[in-house]
Amino acid sequence: MKQYFFWPAALILNLLCVAFLNAQPCDTLAPVCKAGLPAASHPVDADGDGIIDSGGYTITVQELLESPPADCPGPFSYTMRWADNPQAAVADSLFLPCADYSPGSPRQLELVAANAEGQTGTCQTTVLFFDQDNFCGYEAPWLSGYIRDRHGAPLPGVTVVAHSHSGQDSTLTDESGYYEITGLFGESTVTLELRPSGNPSEGISTLDELVLRKHMLGLEVLSDSLLLLAADLDGSGHISLLDLIIMRKLLLGLQTDLQPSWRFVPIPSDADEIDSLLVPNEFHGSDFHFTGNAIDFTGVKVGDLDGP
Repeated sequence: MKQYFFWPAALILNLLCVAFLNAQPCDTLAPVCKAGLPAASHPVDADGDGIIDSGGYTITVQELLESPPADCPGPFSYTMRWADNPQAAVADSLFLPCADYSPGSPRQLELVAANAEGQTGTCQTTVLFFDQDNFCGYEAPWLSGYIRDRHGAPLPGVTVVAHSHSGQDSTLTDESGYYEITGLFGESTVTLELRPSGNPSEGISTLDELVLRKHMLGLEVLSDSLLLLAADLDGSGHISLLDLIIMRKLLLGLQTDLQPSWRFVPIPSDADEIDSLLVPNEFHGSDFHFTGNAIDFTGVKVGDLDGP
């Protein structure tokens, strides 16, 4: 006697629904790129004779991809291209010769994902190039920039310290206010500390006291965010009678210490960001605008309301 097996109707309906949904195209095919990609130079033997001829950078889609498109049927294929040349042919890897590399200049890469239905989606990330082993003949700084006062004059002698999980590196700004950090290759999490030099009371005069008094009396209110930062001598986040007392003590020589004597503001920063700088001169990776591997700062002399 023949045996018959009957599939439950609910199970059949469920399988049909799953098959139907899997066959539907996604509204948006959105791959996720890694947030910043360090690329290290490598040796290149161009003529295959076993002798290193030059250097370059090679990047693959596997390095660029953080995660595939969510809630979309696979499988996916991936290619990439330089974002500044969207008409260029896509490839699963890209090579950049040292001769085409602009030291210290990051480039944007675009990852292109595609599925069997012919849908495509893209994401972009910034590639940071390093010549740590000097294959390209140039060791690009991991981080560099300029530190100037609010009038644009350079601030030499500022100590810049970068702390990371692997250690720290430090440098001094030169006569042009330039600094560069080279010893933290490939780090993505960093705390940057800026330490000023000079006399804490330098630049503070009775004219600054007059400006502060007028502000507190409402006669000539300071509106510039950087000046308000300079007027906050006790670092409380607001201007009060205590700031005036500290300034008077500095002028009379009753107080010689002022911490911090300078405040540093990342560029660019809006007024709300400046107001939030309650931990002076210490910046975490998520606190400032990191553009490629360069960041500039404006230095504000605390208490000096008519000068830098």
